[in-house]
Amino acid sequence: MLTNKGVDNIQSFIQKLNDIVSDAGIVDEKAIKNAYCKCGFVNDLATYVGKYRRSSIESMSLGLNGKKLHAVSQNNTISFIVSQLNTRDKNNATVRTLMKYGYNVSGEGPLAQGSIILEHILNNKPLDIHTATYIGSRTDNKNDGGTEYKEEPIVDDYMAKLTMLQNGILIFPTLADKGTWMCLSGIPIPGMTFGTTIEDDQTTTTVSNIPTFIFKNGKAFIRPNNQVLDRMIAYANTERLALQQCMENLGYENIPGYEKEGRKVLTDAEKIKNLHTNNGNVEPNGTRFLSLTEVAVLDEDGTVKLDKNGNIVTVNLNDPTKSSVEMLKRANEHFFTKKENETDEQFLNRQRDIMAYTLNVQYQLEVQTAVDLGIAKRTDATKYDAKTKKDVTVFSKDDSSMFNVSSDYLNVDQVNALTNEILKTIPAWNNLPAGR
Repeated sequence: MLTNKGVDNIQSFIQKLNDIVSDAGIVDEKAIKNAYCKCGFVNDLATYVGKYRRSSIESMSLGLNGKKLHAVSQNNTISFIVSQLNTRDKNNATVRTLMKYGYNVSGEGPLAQGSIILEHILNNKPLDIHTATYIGSRTDNKNDGGTEYKEEPIVDDYMAKLTMLQNGILIFPTLADKGTWMCLSGIPIPGMTFGTTIEDDQTTTTVSNIPTFIFKNGKAFIRPNNQVLDRMIAYANTERLALQQCMENLGYENIPGYEKEGRKVLTDAEKIKNLHTNNGNVEPNGTRFLSLTEVAVLDEDGTVKLDKNGNIVTVNLNDPTKSSVEMLKRANEHFFTKKENETDEQFLNRQRDIMAYTLNVQYQLEVQTAVDLGIAKRTDATKYDAKTKKDVTVFSKDDSSMFNVSSDYLNVDQVNALTNEILKTIPAWNNLPAGR
């Protein structure tokens, strides 16, 4: 390839790459297409790389039902980005590009917030990410050749993903061919951590970073530990910054809660469809909350506000009938703005409570999904009445409580360990007399 023509092609390609991102950090979608789809150098390079890395039978493995799979995926964007992130080099081109966007990370050093991965790179913390591809499931029954992902029952798919999440593995969306999905390990995700200890030949299950409960009107709500809540707050902060920056790029005059950074107003050629352009009568996705779509409302006493049915009252932050600026104002009012005479610690604790209750809304939806799939079931939760000498129903199986859900799929040892640790955080439980 090192002919005069090849050298010319390479220089042309490098120039095209320089045109992709402007000095203001704006990505030109058309420039990307020109660089990679209309450049002879890229076509030649792909041809030679394909020949050089031609797969052989030795580099393949046997999958489910005898299907042959490539042990290493070639020309995979995710694998490439992960390899660049694992360098932990702040000057790496890929890392530099990712750090340009407020949605990924904002701030420097210890003050950085947003992406766990980029925070680790900014603070020189160890990082070793691995990728894997889920291909399906197989039981230990004799003659079971396994079931490919696209043929798997929804229940099996759900349980596989639930197990991976519990073990700290992040799940990517299903690939375009609907044949599989990828996952990432090696990222320190905050939350519960299960382990085991061995003493006198006895193995005991342990759990740390447990959630606790918040009670309102006799109803219990899960409160994740502060590590989880602070991470979710950081995600909310970076999402807000990203949409504020997008508003500035689109020439919005009034951007609530934001001091303009002198960002360039995009031309029509520089705009990315949907991100920077309207979807019908709805403003661009880049100016709207797509993750923090609602937040719980607190009463004056700082506890969650419930409707007449005992459900958490929330504020919609992604109402398509309202303007992006109006939604931003609403988000600032209910979540992002510190109240008068409120200390930093009080503000953070209020945000933590709002986030905890907001996550409970999603928790209930997830529990209902598990019930609908048959993975979990609701049963009557009872207590013994000493006067009548009968069991009395405390929570009906028809009630959306957290105390009437059970499942035969869960690890009993882990459930018992978690239950015991949570009970230790409840004062009334610790004050019970000895014995029954």
